[in-house]
Amino acid sequence: MAYGIWAGLIAGLAGLFSGTAQAADWLLVGQHYHTTTDVEFSQDPSRRDPKGSYRVDGIRELLERGAKLGLDAMVVTEHNAVATCFDRLFQDSTNKVTLICGEEWTNKRSLHLGLINPPVSRDTDGYVPRDADKVRDKTDVENDARELVRAVHAGLRSRGQTGLAVINHPGFEMYRPADSLGADAAEVVVPEYEDAVKTRLWWMRRLAAGERLVALGGSDFHACQGWDCLKRGDYFRTLFSEPVNLVYADSAAPADVVAAMARGRVVALAGAKYAKLRVELFLERGERDGRTYAMGDVVEGARAGDLLKARVRILNGEGLFAVVYGVAGSGGKGAPFTVAREIELASDAYDDVLELKRGEARDAIHVEVFEPEDWASHSDALPIAVSNPIYF
Repeated sequence: MAYGIWAGLIAGLAGLFSGTAQAADWLLVGQHYHTTTDVEFSQDPSRRDPKGSYRVDGIRELLERGAKLGLDAMVVTEHNAVATCFDRLFQDSTNKVTLICGEEWTNKRSLHLGLINPPVSRDTDGYVPRDADKVRDKTDVENDARELVRAVHAGLRSRGQTGLAVINHPGFEMYRPADSLGADAAEVVVPEYEDAVKTRLWWMRRLAAGERLVALGGSDFHACQGWDCLKRGDYFRTLFSEPVNLVYADSAAPADVVAAMARGRVVALAGAKYAKLRVELFLERGERDGRTYAMGDVVEGARAGDLLKARVRILNGEGLFAVVYGVAGSGGKGAPFTVAREIELASDAYDDVLELKRGEARDAIHVEVFEPEDWASHSDALPIAVSNPIYF
């Protein structure tokens, strides 16, 4: 095996991922959390005090839950409101878990879009759907969603701020859009009850269509107490997996975490118990390019017939199985991917290089890791880890 092209790469991993001289690190980040189970505010938020959109006790519960899971940061996304972000406890710099502002743009029995670090200045600045209390034609909702994404992106640009619009739980048919709506990311690893297999395959079909869509794990955990937990079934959420994300960021500060997520420096995990797993993916075009690409990067100028070398590095995965997926040429109504390599992880340190040939269509490769029992049927199984792709 030739390692010449990778000389010095291991020593430079931190700088490669962060793009700066800072020593970046893998942080454990939860995404898509709520402080309340109440839906009344979200269905008619214009008529209520924004403080009714969240619970202070719910913030405390999330902080406790984040600490229990070992999270460095959590993105809190109330339905159709951002007032939580301006609460004194939310902004307390002494919190052991960093809380990041978010919102879930919520249509009744239709699309939900996560907004991570949206451009807001006041507790009343939440993005609210039209007729949030009514079931509307899905095509109309999708058109509104595209306008929302454009407005959020424009607001972010005007403030010099980084944020993401996320397609939430697209495995459910009523939440599934016809396309990516111009969003930046999608939840790819979700709790089992959210049609997790369909969620993952929807994302891969978007990749096969040539789109860049950051893969995230989404918890959708609602903090609740007593009867509130039972009346909407939120108590039972704790019986299922609670996806989290490994994010390669310069620090746990919100700006650093969100910037890393936007770049695609993320491995989505099925749960915090897999937090020690490390999945790294790099790509080189050869000496004429002289650059090493990492997860989330787009290789500009790649042409049909180009040979590329991909390096896959997996740590702390002994006994698990991994698959390197591509999407070019998958097409049709079948599986939206191709299999570049299947790997049985015989030790805690896997490190190898595979050669890829660029076809006529754009491609995207990523790595997924599975438990042994899911190996034979990995095409429609639930991975425990999903890396972000490199696009070429």
